Amino acid sequence: MGLFQENVVIVDRGSHELRALLVRRGMGTFDILKKETLPALSAPDGDGETGSYNLLRFIQTLFPDESVFYLPVTSTELFARNVDLPTENAKLAAEILAGDLEPLLPVPLEEVEIVSTCWQSGNEQSRITAFAVEKSQIELLADPVVKSGKSIGYMAPIPHLLASAVNLLPAQETAGRVIAQLDIGLHGTLFNLLSDGKLAFTRILPIGGADFTEEIAEQLGISIDEAERFKRDSGVDISRKDIDELPASLPGRSGLTAPKLKRMKQGLLRLVKEMAAEIERSILASPLREPSHLYISGGGSLLRGISDVLEEETNLRFRRYPLMLAEEGVEQWIICLGTLHAVGAKKEARLDLLQTPTGARLRSGEIRWKIGRASCRERV
Repeated sequence: MGLFQENVVIVDRGSHELRALLVRRGMGTFDILKKETLPALSAPDGDGETGSYNLLRFIQTLFPDESVFYLPVTSTELFARNVDLPTENAKLAAEILAGDLEPLLPVPLEEVEIVSTCWQSGNEQSRITAFAVEKSQIELLADPVVKSGKSIGYMAPIPHLLASAVNLLPAQETAGRVIAQLDIGLHGTLFNLLSDGKLAFTRILPIGGADFTEEIAEQLGISIDEAERFKRDSGVDISRKDIDELPASLPGRSGLTAPKLKRMKQGLLRLVKEMAAEIERSILASPLREPSHLYISGGGSLLRGISDVLEEETNLRFRRYPLMLAEEGVEQWIICLGTLHAVGAKKEARLDLLQTPTGARLRSGEIRWKIGRASCRERV
C-alpha cells in the first residue's frame, strides 16, 4: 500500500492567517498528519506581492520537506458567474459555455481559463456555475511554489472547495434540499447556495472580520491589535441584552466604561445587520428558493452571538458544522476540509485549474513567468 501513498499539503490562503493540513493520501483514503497556521504579514518593500510572499514563507518555514501542495484560488482572484445554456447535453454545454460567458466577463476571453460545474439539467436546459481565472493569476499563485522547488497537485476555486465541505456531512443534511454556507473572512464573506449538494450560486458579501475589528478599535479607543485580541478573548456576546455590563475577566478592563462598551455593541450589531441584509439580497438574486438552513464558518464567525443576531434578522436557521478536527471546531479549517473531499471527487464533478491549458503548461514546467504583468484590479 505504501507505494500508492504520498504526503500532500492542503493550504488555505487566508488574509489574516495561512492554514494548512499535512495529509497522507493513498488508496482512496486520507490521513491527517498535522495542522499548521502562520500569521500573514505585509511583504517587505521590494519583496514582491504580499500573497506570494506569505505563501513562500509559509512553505519554507513550516513545510520545507514536503513536495506537493494543493492551493485554493480565492474569490478576489476569480470571476464567478451563473449561466443557463439551451442544452441538456453536458459535452455541448461545455463547448458553448465560453461564448455565453464572454459578455459577462470584464476581461477578454483569451486572457482567462474557465472551469465549471452543472448543478441542474432538464427541460432542454443546463444550469452552470462557471469560474474564470486570469492566466496571470494562475502563474502568480504558482510562482512561490515553483520557486521553492515544489509542485502543485491541485488548484480550484474557493467557492467550490467550500461547497465540497458539505459532503463530509450525513447525506440527509443536503439531499433534496437548498442549503447555504457563510464563510466570514477578513475582508469579505463568501456566500454559497447549494441545491441537492451542488453549488448553484455564489457571491462575496462586502463585510468581513476586519470590519468588526475596526469597529471595536474605534469605539473602545484601542489599537487594531488590541481590538483583535478583544474580539477573540473578551467573551463579550453581542446578542446579549446586558452587553453594557463589564465582565470581571475582560481584557484591558481598566480603560473601559459601560457607555463605550454599549457603543461598541451597537456598532457591531449594525455591521451584522448589514450582513443579514446582504444575505437576503443574495437569496433574492439567486435562482433558488430560501435555504432550509445555513452553515457558518470562518474566523469572523467566532464573534460571539453573531449566529443569534443573523437568525433574528433573516429568520434563517444558522448552524455550526457538526465536525471536529483534533478536538477543535472546524470553523477556520473548513476550506482545507472541503479541499480534502473535492480532490477525491469523481472526474465529472472535479474542478481543477491544472486541467486547463495554462495548468497543463504549469505541470510540465513550460510556463514563462510574467509576474510583473499580473492584474491587481478588484474582482467582482
